[in-house]
Amino acid sequence: MIDRHYPELKDRDNPYLALYEAVCERQAALIARWLHIGFIHGVMNTDNMTISGETIDFGPCAFMDEYHPGTVFSSIDQGGRYAYANQPGIGQWNLARLGETLLPLFDADAEKAVELANSVIQQYGERFQIHWLRGMREKIGLSTVEDGDLDLIQSLLAAMQAQPGRPYPRLPPPFRRRRSRRWRGTVPLGFPGTGWGARMACPLARPPDP
Repeated sequence: MIDRHYPELKDRDNPYLALYEAVCERQAALIARWLHIGFIHGVMNTDNMTISGETIDFGPCAFMDEYHPGTVFSSIDQGGRYAYANQPGIGQWNLARLGETLLPLFDADAEKAVELANSVIQQYGERFQIHWLRGMREKIGLSTVEDGDLDLIQSLLAAMQAQPGRPYPRLPPPFRRRRSRRWRGTVPLGFPGTGWGARMACPLARPPDP
C-alpha cells in the first residue's frame, strides 16, 4: 500500500502513522472539493472510500442545483445520513474506523497507539476547513485572505439557501464582472441584508484608481 500510493513515506520513523496522516489529508481535500461543486456521493460507506483519495463507487451521486445543506438524492438514504453537509463528518467517521484497523501498526503499546491515532483524526476537521475555505475563496473570486472570509462566505451560502433559484455548482450567474483590489473579477448581486453590500462599499472592494 505504501509502496504503491505513498512511496515517499517509506523512510519515515513511523511510516504507518504517516500513511494514516496522508490518507486523512487526501480525504479532507477530496471532500472539500465535493462541496465546492455541490457533489453528493450518496453512499459513503467505509468500503467506498479509497486510500489513494479518489472518488469511487458513487452510484446514486448527483450535483445539487440550488444550495441547501440537507440535500439528499439517494432513495435509500431516508434519514439524510449522507446529505451534502454531512459528508465531511461521515468522512471523519470512516477515517476513524480505518485508524482502528491500523492501531497495531502505530505502536506495540495499545494505549500509545490509540493516542497516536486520535492525534491524527482530531486534526481532520481543521484540515478540511482549510481546504474548504481555500476552495470557496477561489470559487467566489476572493484573491486575498482576510479574517472575515469565513463569515462572508457563510453569509452568501445562507442567502442562497434563503433565496432558492440560484445555481450553486457554478456561482457566476448571481455575480457580475468588476475590477477590484479585493475581488478578482466577481461581485455578488441580489443578496440584500447579508453584509455583502457593506463589503462592496469598502475601499478594498472599489475599483482601483485609473
